[in-house]
Amino acid sequence: MSDQKKYDLENIPRIFDLPCRVLEFGWLPTHSHHHDHALVDGGFVCLSCNYMEKSIMQVDDVVFTQNVGEPPRLSFLKYGTVLNTIKPARHDEIFFRYSEEGADFLAKFFGAEGSARFSVFFQSFPSGILAALRREIAQLDKPGAGDRIDLLALQLFSEVVLQKFEGSEISNQNDVKINAIAGELLGGRKLSELLKEYGLSERSFYRQWQKAFDVSPKEYVINSQLKKACSLLSGSDIAIEDIAAGCGFVNTSYFYKVFRLKLNCTPREYRKKYSDKLFAAIE
Repeated sequence: MSDQKKYDLENIPRIFDLPCRVLEFGWLPTHSHHHDHALVDGGFVCLSCNYMEKSIMQVDDVVFTQNVGEPPRLSFLKYGTVLNTIKPARHDEIFFRYSEEGADFLAKFFGAEGSARFSVFFQSFPSGILAALRREIAQLDKPGAGDRIDLLALQLFSEVVLQKFEGSEISNQNDVKINAIAGELLGGRKLSELLKEYGLSERSFYRQWQKAFDVSPKEYVINSQLKKACSLLSGSDIAIEDIAAGCGFVNTSYFYKVFRLKLNCTPREYRKKYSDKLFAAIE
């Protein structure tokens, strides 16, 4: 998903009758678009960052500027809003398009009733949610994928807005590309391939990675694999060797070695201790 892509989700079957179905999802790295009296149809949530030039946009009668170096921004636009681009700029963006009913729901969700636009700077893209969204987008034919995307989108918006109230210092240390690479690593991709695909040098990647994550890429993958393995050990009777393979470990011996090193017990001991316990987790 490194290239610019848009996904039409309007006809994807849903199991739940949620009032905020995602009709379209866009993944737009290094994106630039010119709006000329564009009328917003329905609702539109955009998360943008990494502006390479100064951007100037007119929303209805109000002019907004996005400068190079500013933190990521979430913007919600309601139906009837008119957009005009005064100065376009290349930037990274993901967006979600909704129906008018969905827009009304989101206006209440964001506490922006009576307003055509809601906007907030945020600190970081929640990498786990972003990775989960990418996984669901890649398997739209799977039952429940549409519902999961609807719920993950709301979870993403929630985490972004809540950052405003956490009291932490806002920074521009976050990058859609870095979070995207994190998701790809969880899918088994090699880092060397991803750096070439995303146009990043190894030095630039590690500098940006360290600003977004507290652990190395290798540790990030291992921790995610172990979290999944612990969930399966405590909540299923799947054979341990099958769990090891399903969670991405090269073999069962390596799985045991890493598990003991990180959790001070074997997978079998963990299963015996936490089996069928609701809040079983890595301690």
